[in-house]
Amino acid sequence: MLEHAKRLLYPLGHYIKQSVALFFSGLVLFGAGLALLWHNPSEDSWLGYGAVILITIALLLALIGWLGILAYRISHIINRVEQSQSTHR
Repeated sequence: MLEHAKRLLYPLGHYIKQSVALFFSGLVLFGAGLALLWHNPSEDSWLGYGAVILITIALLLALIGWLGILAYRISHIINRVEQSQSTHR
């Protein structure tokens, strides 16, 4: 099971800088979408629809980035467990 987790997590956790960038760009886009919703002058304006689409894209980007960061952290935990097991043998 540990080998299966390693094969799944290592490719995702390998690109930590890109994952952090995706996460924070998702947060910035989320804020921009909320600002568009806040300053929406009328209910039937295209700004409202654009803001909802922008918020959806932002949440997807932030989720992908967060999963990459989580995979990076879990892969480091797996490495530490393997190193501690190999030193105790």
